[in-house]
Amino acid sequence: MFIPKAMAKELYFNHDGSATKKLRDGYGGRASRSNLSPKGRECSVGNRYGLQRLVNDGEMVLKQIELEDSLENVGVKLLRQDSAKTNDLAGDGSATSVVLAHGLITEGQEVEDDELADIAAVSAGNDYTVGNMISDALHEVERRGIVIIVKGKYIENNLQIVKEMQFDHGYLSLTSSLINAK
Repeated sequence: MFIPKAMAKELYFNHDGSATKKLRDGYGGRASRSNLSPKGRECSVGNRYGLQRLVNDGEMVLKQIELEDSLENVGVKLLRQDSAKTNDLAGDGSATSVVLAHGLITEGQEVEDDELADIAAVSAGNDYTVGNMISDALHEVERRGIVIIVKGKYIENNLQIVKEMQFDHGYLSLTSSLINAK
C-alpha cells in the first residue's frame, strides 16, 4: 500500500535581504525584457521533444523557464501569473507587465522611510494629508501590522490605531450562556 508523505516547505523570512535580492535579480524579468515593444527581439524556445520555436511574446518565454533554485523559481512563477493575467485582460502587453513587475520588485526594496509619505500621497490622488496619515499608520504598526482603509461617515479624515484584534460581530449561543450560569 502506498502512503504519500507530505513534502516539507521552505520558508524564507528575509532577515538579511538575500531572498528579495534573489527575486530582484531573477531571470524572468531579464528574459522578457528582450521581447518588449513591437520591434522586440525573438527568442528561441524549445520544448522537451527538441522542437525549437521563435517567439516574440513575454508570456511564452516565461512559460518555458524552470530554474533549479526554488526561490528564484517562485519569482518566475509570480511573474508568469502577472503576465498571464495581463494577457487575459488586455490581450497583449505581457512583456510590459513583467518588466514593470520586475522594476517594482527592484525599486520597491530601496524606498526610504521619508519617501513613504510621498508614495502614499501619490497613491491617494496627490492628497498629502492622506499620504501622511497612511505613512504614520505604517510606521505605527511596523512590518507585522495591518493597515485597513475604510470609507468613513465624517467630513474630516482620522486615523485610528487598534493594538488588539477586534471582531465586528459576535456569536452568542444558548450553550455558552448556560455554561456561565452554572
